[in-house]
Amino acid sequence: MDVANCVEYLVLGDMYQTSKLKMMALGMVVENADSIINTDVFKELFKQKPELALEVTKMALNKK
Repeated sequence: MDVANCVEYLVLGDMYQTSKLKMMALGMVVENADSIINTDVFKELFKQKPELALEVTKMALNKK
């Protein structure tokens, strides 16, 4: 897992209910939000999985 594919792993972890994968990916997305937020993959996450995008947003806000 790296910055380029962590959003995809986040979706897979959520879809297949693998909490460890989901939490690892979620952490990476939040840590690298500055470089991920304007990507097409992240924008697609908001369209396809708004509840998951909200989870990312909440975690990012709690981090600060």
